[in-house]
Amino acid sequence: MAFKAKTGKDKHTSHTTQDAIKELTKEELKGFHIQLPVKLHTDFKSKVASNGEKMKDVIIKMVQEYVGK
Repeated sequence: MAFKAKTGKDKHTSHTTQDAIKELTKEELKGFHIQLPVKLHTDFKSKVASNGEKMKDVIIKMVQEYVGK
C-alpha cells in the first residue's frame, strides 16, 4: 500500500503526515491483566502521573528491559 501525503489546499487537517505514518506502522498489541495490591497500584499510578507518563508506556519499557530489548 503506497502512502502519499496530501499537500496544499487539499491537505487533510485532522492528521499530520507523521501521525499517519505512526498509525500505519503500529505494532499489533496483546493485552494482559494483573492484580496488584491497592497501595502498590496507587503509588505506581501517582509516580507515573507525576513524571507525565502513562502506566502502559512505563510497563512496556520495564518488560522490554526485562527481556533484554
